[in-house]
Amino acid sequence: MPVLEPWQPPKVTTTTEQYLRVASLSIALYDYILTLPAEWRVYRSQRSLAHPSLSCCLFMSIRYVSAVVMVASNVGFFSHAFSEEVCARYYIVAPVFKVLQNMISQLILGFRTYNISRRSRTTGCILLVLFFIVTTLEWFTNMYERMPISRLRNCTPGNAEEHLVAWLYYLFAMLYDFGTLCISIFYLAQFNPDHSPSTRVTRLIRMMLYDGLLYFVALTGVNVFNTILYRTSDEALQPAVASLGYAVTWIMSQKILIHLHDAALERAYETGAPAIVAHSLRSPRDISQAVRSQFEEQHQSNASVDHASKIPQSGLSLDHGDSSDLAVEVRVERFMTVEWDEHAYERESYRIPRTMWSSSSRR
Repeated sequence: MPVLEPWQPPKVTTTTEQYLRVASLSIALYDYILTLPAEWRVYRSQRSLAHPSLSCCLFMSIRYVSAVVMVASNVGFFSHAFSEEVCARYYIVAPVFKVLQNMISQLILGFRTYNISRRSRTTGCILLVLFFIVTTLEWFTNMYERMPISRLRNCTPGNAEEHLVAWLYYLFAMLYDFGTLCISIFYLAQFNPDHSPSTRVTRLIRMMLYDGLLYFVALTGVNVFNTILYRTSDEALQPAVASLGYAVTWIMSQKILIHLHDAALERAYETGAPAIVAHSLRSPRDISQAVRSQFEEQHQSNASVDHASKIPQSGLSLDHGDSSDLAVEVRVERFMTVEWDEHAYERESYRIPRTMWSSSSRR
């Protein structure tokens, strides 16, 4: 009877790590270019770029913090111009932005879950406490006993064999993702399609459910692989799949925001048909004002439809605004029949009044 050998973690060589990093950079760059139109739609939907909404801030943060962490990590790996002094200061940049990226991603999941729960106060408190506990543990486990690894004059962070705690970072991240997924499914399962025959609402529920499941499966797969590698004794190979994890977190997090934003735009276009109000104009003054109004400059601002779509048993908005403040565009059209009266202009005066000086004031 053959003896079963103990399980060994997968071997990752330096060449394999290079391929994984190049692949993650290519995927991230392709997705960035592909989502540029969506980014433009998010910017256009803001009432003012000087005061962007919460979802817009999260969208910009996850995109560009992820870009920074990917560039910092891969520059340290592929560059061969680091001295020991420079590497001793540079190696910590990627781990810091790594935690920041994950915090933004968890904020997106937290606000999404909070709105799905119809902004339940109990759910909000649970998510807030869970977020602070998990992020505190992530900062500790990711930064504790970090050491610079410099081979061939490159610079990457590692975790010493006697202090292998960095793998716990991925465990806590998976626990938070699993917790938000369970809460979201609990509230989404309470939705009864019989109470709302709208197919759009049903599609929206299905989209949120699939996005949550896809996010959890993708991130969990990468985190499990990272956990296995961080349990190995070779410090140089520990961050082998870290760059791929950055790309997956970036893509999946912004995909959730883009899908919610597009769903809100679709709802606004369906329900925001312009209202046409027509009435007859009697007074020559009203007719003159209606004619002149066609040539006056209209200053209109784009109404923000930032995740304002709401569904029964759940809310979609990531912004805490008044629910009665709806993005409604009203267009007023005036239809009139004009009859020429040669004495009308003599009876009506539209000139700016001038000061009349009496004879006593001239003295």
